[in-house]
Amino acid sequence: EVKDTEPVYVKGFSSCGRFFVTVNMVYDPQRLNVINVWDKETGSIVRTFECKVLYDISLSHDGLYLLIVTRNEENMRTVDVMNISTGECEQSIETSVFAWIVSAVFNKNDTSILMIVNNNEAKSYSVKIWNGQAGEYMCNFEHSVPILTATFNNDETMVLTTSKDAVARIWDVTTGCVVKTFNCFI
Repeated sequence: EVKDTEPVYVKGFSSCGRFFVTVNMVYDPQRLNVINVWDKETGSIVRTFECKVLYDISLSHDGLYLLIVTRNEENMRTVDVMNISTGECEQSIETSVFAWIVSAVFNKNDTSILMIVNNNEAKSYSVKIWNGQAGEYMCNFEHSVPILTATFNNDETMVLTTSKDAVARIWDVTTGCVVKTFNCFI
């Protein structure tokens, strides 16, 4: 049950412009966060998902899948790939207990997932690209400090990252190497 005093957040439209996602965040550990996928054309909720712990969500470009960054029963952060039509989890990508998946987004054709994974205990900070069709990681971009943001460029040949050292890095997806760095201290 959602109370009218709890905040509702919007997470944006699918690229096709038909679907969008809202989240009712609850701050009571006894209750679940409510995620609604809406159809703009009909004004109705297409699917509702619930989860106890919610870190991030992202809608696929075609509006068919939802990424939910959450925590499983073993206390590991996961990215769950949810089929909006069936409501079923089609893949669950796990990390170690100490690694934190900060965010996850689909690429433009919804076949890969770009994830930020920070592990403060191991001092391991990386951006990973998960190949959803093969079910395995295809790239890993390591940093020496926690990563804040990551995004694909338009043709998905490069990834731009920013981290707590105030440096933006452009990475080549094919080679996994840094192409250029930008010192963002002002």
